[in-house]
Amino acid sequence: MSKKVLTLAQKHGYSRIVFGISFIISATCYLLTNDILHLIGTILDIICSTIVLVALLMKSEQDDERSVQNLTLAGESAFDYLMCIALLFTTVTIIFKNFVIDYKILIRLVIGTGYILNGYFFLKYEKEGY
Repeated sequence: MSKKVLTLAQKHGYSRIVFGISFIISATCYLLTNDILHLIGTILDIICSTIVLVALLMKSEQDDERSVQNLTLAGESAFDYLMCIALLFTTVTIIFKNFVIDYKILIRLVIGTGYILNGYFFLKYEKEGY
């Protein structure tokens, strides 16, 4: 019986998207006041984190020069989008002076969004051949 080997898309793309979703679930759990919904969100967060941990520990294809370049490009693209989102949040807080952001939630949302964007752009660049 042979062990399953993860593809680069699974290792870098999908696992990062799942990890980002895990952070967003964590931010959502922080907002919830209903104990049952909070418990369900926490369980989903644990499942997503376990999936990512398994993906990191499993044997995978060797990174080649193209995949490393695509990872770099994906990180740059994700960073650009995150800066646009940060600028939008800053503008909203300046315009609406009473708009208060809980930084515990904001940090989780930013990290989650960054991982999702990074995974998305990696998959896009791998598919399109950038």
